[in-house]
Amino acid sequence: MKWPFQIGKLFGIPIKVHATFLLLLFFIGILGSRQAGASGAIFGMVSIAFIFLCVVLHEIRSGLLHLIVCNFYWLLRGAGNSLHLIIDFFLPHANAAP
Repeated sequence: MKWPFQIGKLFGIPIKVHATFLLLLFFIGILGSRQAGASGAIFGMVSIAFIFLCVVLHEIRSGLLHLIVCNFYWLLRGAGNSLHLIIDFFLPHANAAP
């Protein structure tokens, strides 16, 4: 069994969820229901889902920024522009074309 499974793609970046995330939702739901009933369970699970959404948005932003910077760098290098010396100084790891 594969533990992470893909739930979708956004801008070509796969979004995967680990199966233990569902266990975490279940565990938080049980704890919330013991302390505050059904509203506590719902609040706990929605809170965890919101944190997951924030992490996904952060990772998508990082992936898009990486694609933009690498493509811009590749265009400058391909055009023979002298700005590549400045980019080499600030982004030495972006040597490969996408």
